[in-house]
Amino acid sequence: MKPKVENIKEHIFTPEDKLLFDTNIWLFLYGPRKPRDPKVKTYSEVLQNILGQGSAIYADVLIMSEYINNQFKNVFHLEHSRHRSSFNGFANMLSAITAYIFHPNKPTLQFSDEDRKVLMA
Repeated sequence: MKPKVENIKEHIFTPEDKLLFDTNIWLFLYGPRKPRDPKVKTYSEVLQNILGQGSAIYADVLIMSEYINNQFKNVFHLEHSRHRSSFNGFANMLSAITAYIFHPNKPTLQFSDEDRKVLMA
C-alpha cells in the first residue's frame, strides 16, 4: 500500500487531530534559523493553524531529548569530549545548561489542569 502524501499547507486540522512532530520540525520552529528559509515560515503558519484549531500535539521523550542535545551541540557548543579532569567536563556541561536556561528562544509546555491530572496518574 502506497502512503498518502499531502501538502501540509492544504490540510484542514480539526480538534480531533492528534499530532506527533519529528525533532526536525521543532528545530525549524525553535532552533537556529537560516535567513529566509521558507520551511520556517511554512511550519510556523501550520503551527498557528494547529493551535488555533485546538489539535493535540504530543511530545515523545526521545524527540525532546534529541532536540535539547541538538541545541546544546549547535547553539551552546557543548561537545562530547574527553576532559582531563572531571571538574572541567562538569564545568563545560554546567555552562551549556546555564546558557540554555537564559536563552530566549526555547519551547515552553503549557498544560491544562486535566492534562496535569493525566500526567500525574
